Amino acid sequence: MIPMRGPGRFQWNTGGFFGGQIGGTCWLLPMAYVLFFGGDLSGGAILILCFAAPNILGAFLWTRRASIPPYPAIQALLLGVAVAAYTAFFILFRSDVLVREVHAGSWAPVFLPLLLFPGMMLMFHVIEKEARQHRPPKD
Repeated sequence: MIPMRGPGRFQWNTGGFFGGQIGGTCWLLPMAYVLFFGGDLSGGAILILCFAAPNILGAFLWTRRASIPPYPAIQALLLGVAVAAYTAFFILFRSDVLVREVHAGSWAPVFLPLLLFPGMMLMFHVIEKEARQHRPPKD
Protein backbone atom coordinates (compact mmCIF):
# COMPACT_ATOMS: atom_id res chain seq x y z
CA MET A 1 0.00 0.00 0.00
CA ILE A 2 1.30 3.42 -0.93
CA PRO A 3 0.22 6.00 1.66
CA MET A 4 -1.26 9.29 0.51
CA ARG A 5 1.26 12.10 0.62
CA GLY A 6 0.22 15.08 2.70
CA PRO A 7 0.54 18.63 1.37
CA GLY A 8 2.32 19.91 4.49
CA ARG A 9 4.62 18.72 7.24
CA PHE A 10 2.67 15.66 8.38
CA GLN A 11 3.21 12.42 6.50
CA TRP A 12 2.25 8.85 7.27
CA ASN A 13 4.81 7.40 9.67
CA THR A 14 4.40 4.08 11.46
CA GLY A 15 6.32 5.03 14.60
CA GLY A 16 4.75 8.45 14.95
CA PHE A 17 1.22 7.27 14.35
CA PHE A 18 1.25 4.15 16.51
CA GLY A 19 3.48 5.78 19.12
CA GLY A 20 0.85 8.44 19.66
CA GLN A 21 -1.95 5.91 19.61
CA ILE A 22 -0.38 3.46 22.05
CA GLY A 23 1.12 6.18 24.22
CA GLY A 24 -2.21 7.94 24.50
CA THR A 25 -4.16 4.83 25.48
CA CYS A 26 -1.79 2.45 27.32
CA TRP A 27 -2.54 3.98 30.72
CA LEU A 28 -6.21 3.07 30.40
CA LEU A 29 -5.69 -0.68 30.84
CA PRO A 30 -3.98 -0.50 34.25
CA MET A 31 -6.65 1.95 35.41
CA ALA A 32 -9.38 -0.45 34.25
CA TYR A 33 -7.63 -3.22 36.19
CA VAL A 34 -7.60 -1.07 39.33
CA LEU A 35 -11.31 -0.31 38.98
CA PHE A 36 -12.25 -3.94 38.26
CA PHE A 37 -10.42 -5.25 41.29
CA GLY A 38 -11.53 -2.31 43.39
CA GLY A 39 -15.12 -3.40 42.87
CA ASP A 40 -16.18 -0.86 40.23
CA LEU A 41 -17.06 -3.24 37.40
CA SER A 42 -18.96 -0.69 35.32
CA GLY A 43 -16.14 1.86 35.63
CA GLY A 44 -13.60 -0.77 34.60
CA ALA A 45 -15.73 -1.77 31.61
CA ILE A 46 -16.01 1.85 30.51
CA LEU A 47 -12.24 2.24 30.71
CA ILE A 48 -11.81 -0.89 28.58
CA LEU A 49 -14.08 0.77 26.00
CA CYS A 50 -12.06 3.98 26.34
CA PHE A 51 -8.97 1.94 25.49
CA ALA A 52 -10.56 0.05 22.62
CA ALA A 53 -12.34 2.90 20.82
CA PRO A 54 -9.31 5.06 19.89
CA ASN A 55 -7.28 1.95 19.03
CA ILE A 56 -10.01 0.79 16.66
CA LEU A 57 -10.15 4.31 15.21
CA GLY A 58 -6.38 4.30 14.77
CA ALA A 59 -6.44 0.91 13.03
CA PHE A 60 -9.27 2.12 10.77
CA LEU A 61 -7.34 5.26 9.79
CA TRP A 62 -4.10 3.33 9.27
CA THR A 63 -5.68 0.74 6.98
CA ARG A 64 -7.04 3.57 4.82
CA ARG A 65 -3.83 5.59 4.66
CA ALA A 66 -3.80 5.32 0.86
CA SER A 67 -6.96 7.42 0.66
CA ILE A 68 -6.86 9.56 3.83
CA PRO A 69 -4.41 12.48 4.12
CA PRO A 70 -2.05 12.16 7.10
CA TYR A 71 -2.79 15.49 8.82
CA PRO A 72 -6.57 15.02 9.19
CA ALA A 73 -5.91 11.42 10.28
CA ILE A 74 -3.57 12.39 13.11
CA GLN A 75 -5.98 15.11 14.22
CA ALA A 76 -8.86 12.59 14.21
CA LEU A 77 -6.75 10.15 16.21
CA LEU A 78 -5.86 12.85 18.74
CA LEU A 79 -9.51 13.78 19.07
CA GLY A 80 -10.44 10.13 19.63
CA VAL A 81 -7.77 9.70 22.29
CA ALA A 82 -8.87 12.98 23.92
CA VAL A 83 -12.50 11.87 24.14
CA ALA A 84 -11.38 8.57 25.67
CA ALA A 85 -9.11 10.35 28.16
CA TYR A 86 -11.79 12.86 29.18
CA THR A 87 -14.26 10.03 29.69
CA ALA A 88 -11.71 8.07 31.71
CA PHE A 89 -10.91 11.09 33.88
CA PHE A 90 -14.61 11.56 34.57
CA ILE A 91 -14.93 7.90 35.60
CA LEU A 92 -11.72 7.88 37.65
CA PHE A 93 -12.41 11.15 39.45
CA ARG A 94 -16.08 10.81 40.21
CA SER A 95 -15.24 9.90 43.79
CA ASP A 96 -15.74 11.98 46.91
CA VAL A 97 -11.98 12.52 47.08
CA LEU A 98 -12.05 14.69 43.97
CA VAL A 99 -15.05 16.66 45.21
CA ARG A 100 -13.13 17.47 48.42
CA GLU A 101 -10.06 18.49 46.40
CA VAL A 102 -12.11 20.76 44.12
CA HIS A 103 -13.71 22.46 47.12
CA ALA A 104 -10.31 22.77 48.81
CA GLY A 105 -9.00 24.67 45.78
CA SER A 106 -6.30 22.17 44.78
CA TRP A 107 -8.09 20.74 41.75
CA ALA A 108 -6.10 22.41 38.98
CA PRO A 109 -3.11 20.02 38.91
CA VAL A 110 -5.49 17.06 38.59
CA PHE A 111 -6.99 18.39 35.37
CA LEU A 112 -3.93 20.01 33.78
CA PRO A 113 -3.02 16.85 31.81
CA LEU A 114 -6.31 17.23 29.95
CA LEU A 115 -4.95 20.41 28.34
CA LEU A 116 -2.39 18.23 26.59
CA PHE A 117 -4.82 17.17 23.86
CA PRO A 118 -6.13 20.55 22.69
CA GLY A 119 -2.59 21.89 23.08
CA MET A 120 -1.14 19.20 20.81
CA MET A 121 -3.92 19.63 18.28
CA LEU A 122 -3.28 23.37 18.16
CA MET A 123 0.47 22.85 17.91
CA PHE A 124 0.01 20.37 15.04
CA HIS A 125 -2.28 22.86 13.29
CA VAL A 126 0.36 25.59 13.53
CA ILE A 127 3.11 23.24 12.27
CA GLU A 128 0.99 22.09 9.32
CA LYS A 129 -0.11 25.63 8.41
CA GLU A 130 3.46 26.92 8.57
CA ALA A 131 4.73 24.09 6.36
CA ARG A 132 2.01 24.69 3.77
CA GLN A 133 2.73 28.43 3.66
CA HIS A 134 6.48 27.96 3.19
CA ARG A 135 6.30 25.09 0.75
CA PRO A 136 8.36 25.67 -2.40
CA PRO A 137 6.24 26.24 -5.50
CA LYS A 138 5.79 23.31 -7.89
CA ASP A 139 7.31 23.57 -11.36
